[in-house]
Amino acid sequence: MSIYYLVSDYSVPVYIDYQGTSYINNIVSFDEKRRYYIKQRRNLPSNYTIARFDKHTYIRVVFYNVDNGLFLIKAGNQRIAYEVVRALDGYFFLVTGGTPNYDRCLPKLIEIYKVPQSDWNIDRLFKELSQMNMEMMKTDVYKLRSSPFIQAHEMQLLAPCVERIYSDRRLNEALYHLGYSRFLCYGFMVGSYYNCHYRHDRQSMSKHLIQKQYFENRERYELAFLSAFRGIEGFLNVNQIKRPDIDRSLLKLQTANIKPDTKYHRRHEIFSGSCRDVTYHDIIDHFLEIRNTVAAHANPSPPSDLIISEDSVMEIQLLLSELCSKGLGQIQPRQLPHRAVLPLYTKKHNV
Repeated sequence: MSIYYLVSDYSVPVYIDYQGTSYINNIVSFDEKRRYYIKQRRNLPSNYTIARFDKHTYIRVVFYNVDNGLFLIKAGNQRIAYEVVRALDGYFFLVTGGTPNYDRCLPKLIEIYKVPQSDWNIDRLFKELSQMNMEMMKTDVYKLRSSPFIQAHEMQLLAPCVERIYSDRRLNEALYHLGYSRFLCYGFMVGSYYNCHYRHDRQSMSKHLIQKQYFENRERYELAFLSAFRGIEGFLNVNQIKRPDIDRSLLKLQTANIKPDTKYHRRHEIFSGSCRDVTYHDIIDHFLEIRNTVAAHANPSPPSDLIISEDSVMEIQLLLSELCSKGLGQIQPRQLPHRAVLPLYTKKHNV
């Protein structure tokens, strides 16, 4: 008998096609939802495959309680299932700035024998889940609905990105370290926030406040820095980078826009006095020196120019994100499957 895996960290809504906009039906009651679909002459949402990796491995969007959508992974074994979900997470870490959810009460992957359907209510889903997860309680099923909704434009990029990340072990590993680094110290911000708010607020911070922030967060900064640096090593496919290996590792990637002399534009360490423009070789060498001098050995008295502040953590995360984006390459959005987007009205009743 096949075993499937429900992903507990994401909710997929029903996308309704109406004048180029997606609407989400948020009615709670199962019976109310069914009556709503009957009244609107819509078919109940149906499951669809969103990404496929090989003949036996794929990600589907499955519905229960009429229109509560979840990702479901079909894989030959647990190890492969977790490789798939790491690629799925990696996509959100890179594209939306997400972080791992370590506060969930449920496992990340929940085994189930049967594929959920939109005519399953909460009781039916709990019954099926409890066959393989004896520790689950009915209240746990409601927690599945508390995950963030995936927007339609994110879904259009999801399949090609996740398939690409899954096929590249070093990219997969690098992105997971990026996510964990952000979990420890969240350094993601959109350009508009950086330009309109952050850089002005950062420039106006007093030395006393910057030092206070460092003393209160030093250990967290160091661990976040180390995780991001491990992501760079993973991306370069080396166990432990050394200074003489930097250029060779960058050239070995055979990526046109990743070379030792490729220009990198600092956005955070400039507030600590570093120059704005630097090469990939020099910025990696700079972070390597910080890693060796401070982070790897928890130096209690680091040189003032090598302390790991918020600036250096956010900078190394930005560098890793840029490398991963270039490693991912140009990705074209993929049209969602026909059944993924419902028309506003249909001509026949489904129930």
